[in-house]
Amino acid sequence: KGKGAPVKRRARVKEEEDGARVRDRASQHCTMRNRCYAMAASAYQAGDPAEAKKLSLQGHWHDAEQKKLNRLASSRIFSELNADITQTRRIDLHQLHVVEALSVLEQHMTELAQMACRQQLLV
Repeated sequence: KGKGAPVKRRARVKEEEDGARVRDRASQHCTMRNRCYAMAASAYQAGDPAEAKKLSLQGHWHDAEQKKLNRLASSRIFSELNADITQTRRIDLHQLHVVEALSVLEQHMTELAQMACRQQLLV
């Protein structure tokens, strides 16, 4: 084979994998991303731009995987904690990152407004 960048395979997420496990996998990609970027900077400073580019691309790949897995984890965690959301307007945002929690909250507030609902939303 040539000397191109190694082929990366997208992370496969098992259907039964819970949100916390998916979040752990995202965290692993974050660690690898940071490691790749640090090694890329070192390679560049050492005068090896080709190696720096390769490591930077690997870092970008890990970054994309982390983001994808965090989105999936957010969805699964919310679903696990709010399985009875159809019976109540009380939502549990624990274990979600702040940006994820705000997005979910905004979505539910919009739904209530569209329904002209007078219910209280308990968070």
